[in-house]
Amino acid sequence: MSAPALIFFGFTVTFASFDWLMSLDPHWYSSISGVYFFAGTIVSYFAVQGLLKAPRQLTAEHRHGLGKLLFGFVCFWAYIAFSQYLLISYANLPEETIWYRHRFDGTWLGLSAFLAVGHFVLPFFYLLPQGMKKNKNLLAAGSAWLLLMHYLDLYWVVMPNFHTDGIYSLDAATLAGATALLSGAYLLLSKRTEEIPISDPRLAESLGFDNA
Repeated sequence: MSAPALIFFGFTVTFASFDWLMSLDPHWYSSISGVYFFAGTIVSYFAVQGLLKAPRQLTAEHRHGLGKLLFGFVCFWAYIAFSQYLLISYANLPEETIWYRHRFDGTWLGLSAFLAVGHFVLPFFYLLPQGMKKNKNLLAAGSAWLLLMHYLDLYWVVMPNFHTDGIYSLDAATLAGATALLSGAYLLLSKRTEEIPISDPRLAESLGFDNA
């Protein structure tokens, strides 16, 4: 069921972005917004995988494969983000460009520039070498950074609709609280389940994975 579920997940995440994010500004719309949200979600998924405690059966080849997926979707996110900006700026319709005007004013402009560098440029060069993807600690560090960038990306999408004057330092407390809550839930649930799917008939083949 995992393959059909992934297709279903792609559609639900796309439609959810319309309800949760695009609706925050009822006059703004973007046909590519759903794909943008989906791309960021997939980046965060692989980043979480890079942070989790890996079973001892996993090797550098598995980490290399995970790192390549993370690298690929970082590039995909950047492509979609730039495509959305290019299409909106090219059309130059007031009801569309106002969305970027809010994010290019005041302190939001600094966050916009930081996201472009921190969510794409730095991870691109960081994950490019093969050794970075195979090293457990280096991959975990890159994954943690990308999770932070994903949070800032969502913050950048949501908060200018409510606070056009800039960033509030108190918002960092929400990130710390959510991180602590989710980390505690993971540690609690991980004690009740197996680290690997021991009943999977393709487990032996997966453990012997070798990058081409």
